[in-house]
Amino acid sequence: EGEQVLKDYLVRLFTIIHSCLRRLVIKEVDTTVLCSVVNILRDEVKDDEAEWAKNETLKRIGEDAQERTVFLIRRELQKDVEGYKPKPTDIKPVGTMMGVEGEQAGEDVYESWYPPLKTTLFILSRIFNVVDMLVFDDIAQVSVAACVASFQKAAALKPEKLDSQLFLIANLLTLREQLAPFALELRQIDKALHFGSAGDAIRTFVSNRSQLFDLSGNNALLNFTNNIVPKVEETEVDKKEELDGTLRRVCNGLCEEIGSKVLADSCTQPTKANLEGALERVNSFLGGDVLASFKLYLDENTVMILMKPVQRKIVKAYQDLKVEDEELKAAVSALVEAVKKI
Repeated sequence: EGEQVLKDYLVRLFTIIHSCLRRLVIKEVDTTVLCSVVNILRDEVKDDEAEWAKNETLKRIGEDAQERTVFLIRRELQKDVEGYKPKPTDIKPVGTMMGVEGEQAGEDVYESWYPPLKTTLFILSRIFNVVDMLVFDDIAQVSVAACVASFQKAAALKPEKLDSQLFLIANLLTLREQLAPFALELRQIDKALHFGSAGDAIRTFVSNRSQLFDLSGNNALLNFTNNIVPKVEETEVDKKEELDGTLRRVCNGLCEEIGSKVLADSCTQPTKANLEGALERVNSFLGGDVLASFKLYLDENTVMILMKPVQRKIVKAYQDLKVEDEELKAAVSALVEAVKKI
C-alpha cells in the first residue's frame, strides 16, 4: 500500500513538472536550443526501473521538444526556402565566392552559398539524429525539392544562358555532395485515389435498374456499391534520382548550347570562311570566354569533367564532316587539334 501511495505521488509530481516544462518548450522559438534539449534529455534517460517516473517524464518532454522543432523547421523551410525571392547579389558565380586562389576558409565558403542552399543544409544538419528518422526523411524530401526549385527560380534571373546553366550545375553539385553524409534514401510513396471504374459502375447500375430489388447476388445496388469504391494507387517517388536527373539535363543542355555556338554553320556549310570562323570561336570562345566562365563557378576537376563531352561533341562533328578539298581538310584537322588542346 505504501508503494502504491508513493507511485501515485510520483505520477502527480512528474505530471506537474511535465506541464511546467512543456509550457517552456512550446514558447521556445530557437530550434538550436530545442535540438540541444532533445539531446540532453536522451542522455538523462537511464535504463533503471527505479527511475521510471523521471524517465517517462523526460521522454514526454523530449517528444514535445521534437514536435516543436519540426513545426518551427517546416515554417522556416516555407519562409526561407520555398518562399525565398532571389536577389541579384545571391546569384554571383560560386567560384568567386571561394576566392581566386581557393584559400578561403571552409566557413567563409559556406557563408557565401546561395541562401536557400545554406538554409536547407543547415536545417538538415541541425535536426539529424534529433528527430525520428522517418520524420527526418520526410523533411529532407520536402527541403531538397524546394531547394532545387529555388535554384531554378534564381537561374532564370541570369541574362546569359551559359551563366544560368553554370549556376544551376554548381549549386546542384554542392547540394548533392553535401547530402551524401546523411545517407538519405529520399524515396517517398505517393498515394492517390483512382476512380477509373466509377464510370463503368454507374453505367452498369443505370442499365440494370430492373434488378434494384433483386435479392440475389445480381442486385444492382449491391454491385454498384462494390464497384464504385475507388482504388488506392501507390507510386514511389525517388527525389535523389530526380536531383541527379535534373543535373544530367542541365549538363547535357550546357554541352548542346556550347557545341551549337562553336559549330554554328561550319558543318552545314563547310566553306573556308566558315571553318576559319569556327577556329576563331574555338580559340576565343571555347578556350577563352567559356573556360573562364566555367572556372568562375566550378573547381578545376569539375571543369575538366564538363569540358570532355563538349570537346567530344565538337570533335566528332568535324571528324564526321565529309570534305574533298585538301585545303578544307587541313582546316578541319586544325579545328580538331585546337579543340583537343583546350
